[in-house]
Amino acid sequence: MGSTTTPEATGAMLDETVRAGGLLIARLCSTSAAAATAAAATAAAAAAKPEFLLLKASYAPYHWSPPKGKRHLDEGEDFLAAAIRETKEESGLNPKDLNVMSAFYRDLRYEANGQPKQSRYFLAVLRNPNAAVSLSAEHTDFRRGSEGNGQAASQPKRIRNPTSQCMHNLQQQQQAAEAAAVSHSAQTEQQQQQQQQQQQQQEQQQQQQQQQ
Repeated sequence: MGSTTTPEATGAMLDETVRAGGLLIARLCSTSAAAATAAAATAAAAAAKPEFLLLKASYAPYHWSPPKGKRHLDEGEDFLAAAIRETKEESGLNPKDLNVMSAFYRDLRYEANGQPKQSRYFLAVLRNPNAAVSLSAEHTDFRRGSEGNGQAASQPKRIRNPTSQCMHNLQQQQQAAEAAAVSHSAQTEQQQQQQQQQQQQQEQQQQQQQQQ
């Protein structure tokens, strides 16, 4: 009696797509704390561009790309687990070094070495902007790339769009955070002024009572 193959199993066997996970790792540079107004802080945050970690491959065509898997996911792995593992192996950055935004990701589908490939990139932010990068044998160099410094052009075209989307997302977060911080500072200063005024009024009342 011959074995029966289900449609699902047949589809799985026919699907030769290589699946890999990666991280778009951003380094955020804080805007100047000297901004006197919320508008100034907002403008400074909007002007700041997150820098994304790029690694140079040690094999032809020696391209630059974010940390990601070259081959298929390990057995039992999902995209996120693979992305974190590959990042640690390729850059030396541990999960404790990163704030991984697992809800924000982009899927890229393309052909690599004659096979269809799906790479899922998650957005992550360095907790410490100065965290050390330790390269594996798969890469020979690293740098930080952003849209404003001409380095984005060295990325494969398929990576530029999700990188730009991530940069826009991070810039919005920076802008909101900076504006909130300045607003909180302004509220605190206003409260302090009110307390000083109340204290002065109390002192004046005490002086008037003593004179009477």
